[in-house]
Amino acid sequence: MHGDLQLHTSPDGNALFLHQDIREGRKQSGGVGGHLKLGTPLTIQMPGSDALTFEDLDDVIANFAEPYLENVRALVSAACAALSQEQQQ
Repeated sequence: MHGDLQLHTSPDGNALFLHQDIREGRKQSGGVGGHLKLGTPLTIQMPGSDALTFEDLDDVIANFAEPYLENVRALVSAACAALSQEQQQ
């Protein structure tokens, strides 16, 4: 399932979850606790597009997760508005 994008709703239908693989690059060797640090870069392979690379988890959240969530919210809002307008007719 490498690169697969999975969207799931919560059991009550009130939340949407995105499952996306993030590949960790090589870890820098050495030091106490070095094995606990994330390797870089962090890579996300979206289906049908080029791989996206990020320096750390903050970068993933700011430049992938939050914009993705904004797009999903806009899509859901537009779908709800269209459905509401359709029901009024």
